[in-house]
Amino acid sequence: MKNTCCRACLGGAAGPFCIVEKPGHCPRVEPGQSGHCAQRCQNDSDCSGFKKCCSNGCGTQCTAPPPGTDPACAPSTASTVGPKF
Repeated sequence: MKNTCCRACLGGAAGPFCIVEKPGHCPRVEPGQSGHCAQRCQNDSDCSGFKKCCSNGCGTQCTAPPPGTDPACAPSTASTVGPKF
């Protein structure tokens, strides 16, 4: 997938797949700010286009990165499991 950073590659019954982190970062959640407490996404691959799966102060939702943010992927602390893509 173009414009993505692969954070973990896993093997599954249907074959290998990649947990995707899209470029950019989530908007800052200000203290006291809270959105719906539903988990509307689990990772960036659940979101369309360039939207990222971000915290809204209580749950998660697909959110566009703030304008003018660095389009590069943030450094990862995740380890790769299985083959790299």
